[in-house]
Amino acid sequence: MSGVSLENRVTVGSDTTDLDNTNNSADADTSVVGQAALSVSKSGPATAVAGELVTYTVTLTNSVPMGKPRLKRSTDHMPTKGKRNEKI
Repeated sequence: MSGVSLENRVTVGSDTTDLDNTNNSADADTSVVGQAALSVSKSGPATAVAGELVTYTVTLTNSVPMGKPRLKRSTDHMPTKGKRNEKI
């Protein structure tokens, strides 16, 4: 939603007579500014034994001080020719 302007409007009313209806609503506009500071690292063994399980560690970091933006997508491409792919 970055780059979007949000308008929040409130209106009040009463069952009794209101002598001034011009002040019964107000609004506030807020500009949405996106901010992300994502980094990724991956570690694993330098060598592997054929047929044995190999474990890699993928670390995603968001260093934005306020809030935690939702990660939309993380893709890890593994070689597939003659190899078995495991889902992360």
